[in-house]
Amino acid sequence: MEYMCQFVIFVFSPGYLIVIWIFTIIHMLYVSKLFSILCCTIGFAMLPVTLASPGSSVEAPFPDIPFKTFSQFISQNFSSKISLSTALMLLFSLTENTNLLNLHARQQYVRYQGEYQTQASCWIKALAHSVKQQIDEHQKRPLKMKNVEKGMNEEQKITALSLKLDALARDLHLRPYDSNGKFQGKLQPISNKLIQPVHIICPDAMKCQTLACKWCCTIISDVTDT
Repeated sequence: MEYMCQFVIFVFSPGYLIVIWIFTIIHMLYVSKLFSILCCTIGFAMLPVTLASPGSSVEAPFPDIPFKTFSQFISQNFSSKISLSTALMLLFSLTENTNLLNLHARQQYVRYQGEYQTQASCWIKALAHSVKQQIDEHQKRPLKMKNVEKGMNEEQKITALSLKLDALARDLHLRPYDSNGKFQGKLQPISNKLIQPVHIICPDAMKCQTLACKWCCTIISDVTDT
């Protein structure tokens, strides 16, 4: 009985009551925080969400023009020593910037009072500037253009390149307007499905590692037999 009385006195002593009170407050705050997090989680889960499927975006097919048309344009407008990588970079700089071409073409046609028509818009100039800068930084030869005046300053070179990019976009049919200036619809992102490369899984060894190795011959015979 004496020990019980001492235990009761210890439990209800002022110092121990303060400790119990502090732990109670901390527990309440911890539970309240978890409750708030739970409410926020449920609230976000109930918000309306629009899910876009991978194939929902509209894409236009890759420009289907004869290679001769592209080759003639390159040879007629640029140096005969232009590299393949530079020519392809010019091509893909247009197919990968359809939004820019939409904005550029819009400034070539006047629809409202106060608008000014321009063939070399600031949009195509920005593209030409970036193209020239990339060629100067990464290519061994600078981009040399044909049918341009000699002694042009940097701004004049950008304008000349802008007009050539605009002409190439026309040959690629990357225009939201037809030849009569009638709006046909915005250009959509260009699909690269038709130009995806073919990858073949093969060993990285260039020759057989054992005398009994006939793996490559076996694969070729299997393909020819089917």
